[in-house]
Amino acid sequence: MKRTIRLLLLAAALLTACNNPDPFQYRVFTMGFPNPDGSLFGDDGNTYFFEEKTDWNGAERVVAIFDVLKSVADSTYQARLQSYLVPLYKKPVVYKGELPDSLGAFPIRISDAWYGGRCINMYNVISVREDGAGLHRINLAFDEEASVADTLYFTLTHNFAEGAEETLALVDYGFYTSFNLDGLLPERDSIAIKIDWSWDGNSSSSAGKVKI
Repeated sequence: MKRTIRLLLLAAALLTACNNPDPFQYRVFTMGFPNPDGSLFGDDGNTYFFEEKTDWNGAERVVAIFDVLKSVADSTYQARLQSYLVPLYKKPVVYKGELPDSLGAFPIRISDAWYGGRCINMYNVISVREDGAGLHRINLAFDEEASVADTLYFTLTHNFAEGAEETLALVDYGFYTSFNLDGLLPERDSIAIKIDWSWDGNSSSSAGKVKI
């Protein structure tokens, strides 16, 4: 699913590029943090200034596609923004013992997951009502009790707060999420991260070691 969305974004960017023949060095697809001056601090550690000042509409974090035009200083580049999306961005819910029932147990899938910007970033899929009604709450729950020095344990949760009648048609809906780990990361060079999740009646997990 992430590849599908990425391809759609790239297709839109390519159409824009066809209408703008100005050359560029390379194209970037990344998450990052918008700055007040309209620039973007990317998860790659670079800062990108765009030809036209970008109004991020108050977004704290974005998924962006842009063309890098030239280097203007160390880790600083001039670029041309093609498109961007705003992911769900929040901090994990911290708990001890049993996972709180209030977080819900509705299905949610991890199609892709990676670490960057001191965040766990994902492309997720849930089932939503075909008419779009209902309120969905997505959280990443951090198990403070189970986590140890070299491994952090999480559970991705989905709560459908209203309108969850099973008789109504459901469709898959994909979206980006980004969970800020500030305050949860230990003072070390790397850490193992394990995320549990449930989809289509099956329990699954994603795990890997990341460099902090």
